Amino acid sequence: MRNTFLRLLILLISAVCLLSSCTNDSIIHIEGKFKGLKQGQFYAYSYSPEWDAFDTIQVTNGKFSFSKETSDTTIIILQYPNFMETMVVGIPGKTINLKGDARDLNRINISGSEENELLSDFQKEVFKKSEAVRRLKAENFIKKHPDSYASLVVFQKYFLDVKELDGEKIESLLNLMIKKAPERTQLLALNAQLKPFMQCRPGKKTPAFKATTMNKETISNDTFKSKLTLISFWATWGRDYVRPIAIASKTIRSNKGKISVLNICLDTDTIGFRSSIARDSIEGDIVCDMKSWESPLVKIFGVRYLPTNILVDKTGIIIARDIKEEDIIDTLKKYIK
Repeated sequence: MRNTFLRLLILLISAVCLLSSCTNDSIIHIEGKFKGLKQGQFYAYSYSPEWDAFDTIQVTNGKFSFSKETSDTTIIILQYPNFMETMVVGIPGKTINLKGDARDLNRINISGSEENELLSDFQKEVFKKSEAVRRLKAENFIKKHPDSYASLVVFQKYFLDVKELDGEKIESLLNLMIKKAPERTQLLALNAQLKPFMQCRPGKKTPAFKATTMNKETISNDTFKSKLTLISFWATWGRDYVRPIAIASKTIRSNKGKISVLNICLDTDTIGFRSSIARDSIEGDIVCDMKSWESPLVKIFGVRYLPTNILVDKTGIIIARDIKEEDIIDTLKKYIK
């Protein structure tokens, strides 16, 4: 009887250990220490569907520790109270170690896995370099480590989280990473998300679309056939979002018949944008389907931020995109004939 009891106890302990091992293998740990910060907090989030909210990481006596269960490797964004961010690679079963000075969050040392050490070395290499040099080094890093998650972090930071997107470079680097890691879900999801943008950049044909204007008229590609056309996405919830089209309106009016305009407003009510149209004398067809970022037109044209504008030539080929407000008049004059 005693031997039977001991065998059962051993089996139970083994089962518990096995269960514990399995559970630990699905948990990402983050721990570390910041100098210059005795008490405080910062936040962690990810674009992974499993990470459905911001998590708070408490700092006590400069130290912190955090755990999150997840089924797959993911990119984690750590956001500090001053809105600076550190991106790290979260691998189930691994611990991410962070060390640094809270007064200089640009120089956080990341360790705990080969991926994060690669990332930390890269960040040290580009520290205090110009933006142009950083982007060049980021491109070379991705080409050297195309199958690494660290490259995905670098790609996100230096080619996606920027105001001016380089569609050709994005497509080239993303295709390289997918070629080296063809089953990586993060890359496939990113490719699906970016595909409309990559297909709607200078040199590409304008995607097919159909919409209803505020005057209840149906418009499509054919409406603007054989016309120089400015497609402008904006909203009234940010004054800067309206400025480019407002600035361009005088030039557009003085060249009536030589350029068409399609305004796509992302407001969710008619009051704000109607007053903006009247105040800024905005020209052209107006579309506002009240769906904001869920508008089919946002997805068709690969719009990622406001304001976005797309200039299309008479043959339907995109010749410019995301023209800065200080350049929009000169750009329009260049192509108006």
